[in-house]
Amino acid sequence: MSGTPIPGAPGTPGTVPLGSRVRYWHGNATGRYWAMLPWPWSEHGYRLVEAKTVDDLAGQVRHLLEGMTVRDDGMPRARGN
Repeated sequence: MSGTPIPGAPGTPGTVPLGSRVRYWHGNATGRYWAMLPWPWSEHGYRLVEAKTVDDLAGQVRHLLEGMTVRDDGMPRARGN
């Protein structure tokens, strides 16, 4: 796992930044992209996201994080709380 941007899919230049608190990787066995992001409403405090492409993964993570704000201690919370 890494906290650095995921390299683009083979043949795709560039990287996709997902944020410092999000851990993400490419599954060699599955061929899919995965991210684990802080999710205080789950039993274990994280949410696992899977996608076919790195761009799809970035879009899903951004969509989930858009509805959240960050407290003073750096932990996420629902917007408006």
